[in-house]
Amino acid sequence: NVSGGTVFYTGFDVPAFSAYRERLATAQPASWSRDEQLAFWLNAYNASVIALVLQHPGFRLVSNADGFFDRDSVRIAGRTLTLNSIENEVIRPLFREPLVYFGVVYPAVSSPRLPNRAFRAATVRKVLRQQARTFIRSEEGAVLDVGANVLMLSQLFEWHRADFETEGRTLLDFVVQHVRDTEAAYIAIHRKDLTIKFL
Repeated sequence: NVSGGTVFYTGFDVPAFSAYRERLATAQPASWSRDEQLAFWLNAYNASVIALVLQHPGFRLVSNADGFFDRDSVRIAGRTLTLNSIENEVIRPLFREPLVYFGVVYPAVSSPRLPNRAFRAATVRKVLRQQARTFIRSEEGAVLDVGANVLMLSQLFEWHRADFETEGRTLLDFVVQHVRDTEAAYIAIHRKDLTIKFL
């Protein structure tokens, strides 16, 4: 039900998905390994987005669904949580790494794409790095305007800038790891004069 980041939401309106959500509600991930917990919470967030979209049939933009992120709730690991609380009270403080933003997928074209497979502990970090690279190399993620010496970045980087700028690293330090080699070379030469703006 996911292809190229496009989600066929009604394809999830099946008993198997409902059963999965029931398992999410009663899971006890606290004793699991860090990567198992990371995969669990990313999958739980994305499944919750899909479930809440199904509860708002017919709407075209999540901004038109009142309370979608901060009032509509789901049950996960014995807790009643909103999408905002999953992201800001669980995922961000528990994992403290910016790669999580390429696994927490918003239902919007400008968001990183939802993978067509659930995250697994054994490969979650590899997939997140791939997700980051794919998104940053897309027109929604980062656009380098050489003529104006401007790097335009997704608002995702503006919203979570503090999480990308930790341990003495800048936002540009993170982005340059994932751009194409030619763009990385340009940034290295023009870094001092490069202006960052947000799409």
